[in-house]
Amino acid sequence: LENYYTQSTCTPSRASFLTGRYAANTGLNFAMFPGSIAGLADDMITLPRLLRDEFGYEAHMVGKWHLGNSQWKQTPVGRGFQSHVGSLLWSMEYYTKQIWQEPW
Repeated sequence: LENYYTQSTCTPSRASFLTGRYAANTGLNFAMFPGSIAGLADDMITLPRLLRDEFGYEAHMVGKWHLGNSQWKQTPVGRGFQSHVGSLLWSMEYYTKQIWQEPW
């Protein structure tokens, strides 16, 4: 490889990592903004779901999710993790743990 092959924002990269698909095939091609109803499609199998269902692993998540949260099924627990501690979106300052009112 002679170049870096990654997305410029976090949402497509996270979606690719958790589904094993190219970002263009996940439906999440850019960072999600607050209030967005977008998320991974219901039929996309995620790595934590696969590891739990097929191989008996436990899957817990710590950190930023940023792959949808308008419905429970879009949250980390709804997508295969057994627990989640962290932010669902990008609006949390990680040192003070305060929520930004207008981060832009």
